[in-house]
Amino acid sequence: MQPGAPRHPDLVNRQFRAKRPNALWLADFTYLRCWEGLVFFSFVIDAYSHKVVGWQLASNIRTTLVLDALRMALGTREHGADVQLIHHSDAGSQCVLRLPPDP
Repeated sequence: MQPGAPRHPDLVNRQFRAKRPNALWLADFTYLRCWEGLVFFSFVIDAYSHKVVGWQLASNIRTTLVLDALRMALGTREHGADVQLIHHSDAGSQCVLRLPPDP
């Protein structure tokens, strides 16, 4: 991550526990080495159930990899389940969020 790059605040204070389903989702991505080369794997985990609720594999590390995993997770939840949802993702060296300037 670039020094001084804007970051969203850590809303959970690194406390990765939830008291109900769909309260906190944790997201990350990594790569898997296989015969064909590298495959990138993005996933979303519900902190309450500890289950993977969305995932995506790709041969590249584009933004759609992460967004498709989040879309899958949202698509499997009941309507309104995301109203009070916190989606937490660490800011790794691969990502820099571009935030709009404060008004």
